[in-house]
Amino acid sequence: MTEASRKDRILGVAERLFSHYGPAKTTVADIARACGIGVGSVYLDFSSKEAILAALSRKNVRALASRMHAAAPEGPAPRRIVAMLEARVVALFELAEGGQHGCDLVRCRASRGSASPATEERAAPVSPFQPNLGLEVRTLLEDEIRRGVELGELGAVDIHRTVDLLELAFAALSPPAVFQLKRDDAVEKARSLAVLVVFGLRSGAAADER
Repeated sequence: MTEASRKDRILGVAERLFSHYGPAKTTVADIARACGIGVGSVYLDFSSKEAILAALSRKNVRALASRMHAAAPEGPAPRRIVAMLEARVVALFELAEGGQHGCDLVRCRASRGSASPATEERAAPVSPFQPNLGLEVRTLLEDEIRRGVELGELGAVDIHRTVDLLELAFAALSPPAVFQLKRDDAVEKARSLAVLVVFGLRSGAAADER
């Protein structure tokens, strides 16, 4: 087994065990046993169980970004941003439905630093359940806002700060708080909040024209 295939197998098995039994009741020894390898082999790639959870969280953030990008229709940036933010909540619920403890794996980890994925996976992770959007989702939104500004569809804004504010606004629609809501209610709230955000961005464009 190559290093890459071993790492992928560890993550795949860990995701299955975490989803079924929950992270709290799953040990590194359980993961190693299910993989058919020794515990030491797991520690070659991951410093702890939390590091495995961090890697799975990063994987899920990438999946969220892909879903958001795919959901964005052709058209102006405001319409695309609303669709992306609504699709994010839909995708969160679908990821959480991946098992009895699926919601434990949908942790939107803060990923704004310059550390590589490998470094992040081996480092001490942040506390469980972060309201952060995640690096890939932030990048997607920053690119879309930048496009809207360049086309005159949005006001001239500090793009990084705008996404910081989006992150704050959507904290209540991030794990674990979002799972206290019914899915349809959460999606409706995401749509309404996104419309408010986009209205503010578009108002900036109108103000600039005046």
